[in-house]
Amino acid sequence: MNPKEIMLFLSLVLLFACNTKSPLSYLDPGPAPETATTFAKGEISTLGIREGNVVLSPDGQLLLYISVDNISGPQIYQRRFQKGQWSTAKRVSFSDQGENYEPFFSQDGKSVYFVSNRSTGKQWNGRIWQVERQGQAWGEPKMLDIPVETDKGLWFPSVTRDGLVYFGAYLDKPENYGKSDIYSFNPTNGEISNLSPLNTEFEEWDPFIAPDESYMIFASDRTGGFGAVDHYISFKAEGAWGIPVNMGPKINSSAYDVAAKVTPDQRFILFDRPLKEDQDVYWIKADLIEELRAQQ
Repeated sequence: MNPKEIMLFLSLVLLFACNTKSPLSYLDPGPAPETATTFAKGEISTLGIREGNVVLSPDGQLLLYISVDNISGPQIYQRRFQKGQWSTAKRVSFSDQGENYEPFFSQDGKSVYFVSNRSTGKQWNGRIWQVERQGQAWGEPKMLDIPVETDKGLWFPSVTRDGLVYFGAYLDKPENYGKSDIYSFNPTNGEISNLSPLNTEFEEWDPFIAPDESYMIFASDRTGGFGAVDHYISFKAEGAWGIPVNMGPKINSSAYDVAAKVTPDQRFILFDRPLKEDQDVYWIKADLIEELRAQQ
């Protein structure tokens, strides 16, 4: 292909992607908003029940999310997209011991990372596990061998194309800048790194890393925000993380805004907003990311 043919091909691919109906539209007819609104009322977000941590598989055929009750705590549920409709919710087989939450698909969609306290027994204080997809079934989960103190919980795994794992934690080692910080773990050499340019004396957690590591979205209660906890974004340039910026009132509110994840097609941001005894999932167009990048 010559350069003109390549540009035409890429333009057609982009046009097709933008006009293809997302499987999420079968749960919420949308269109996705410019300012965050509740996602899939009555389908995912239901009154009086705490739901969250929604993640869509790269092939768009499987949706995972958590539902929380007073007996079993948070557990992971799945819905399958087949023949133009979503199946009813079913608890996944690996959500069978302790509390299970914060699922994240590997970039190839062949496995899921999640947090479980089955090994610690501490409420909302688990370790990161990985489970393989076996057709429409699941294998046995295995805990990632991340060398941290045994009494420390790890939260909200997010994984790059190269397999680097990002997570939130309150560790003593390698270092800590305040409360919860954001760390990365390289499973190849076992190295854990504190992302010091992003961390402060306040809480930083719930990292979402772009597949190519070009940006990171995370939650923080640092001062100067719109509410109790806001979403922030940092863009990477020449291998260095830029100063995090508040993502603004389109996605943040006077409440807690946490757990943002960008869908695999890069079209939507899904996140959680806990309100008293209820918690719903919200969504917004991912165009906001490029708007913020342009301001840097």
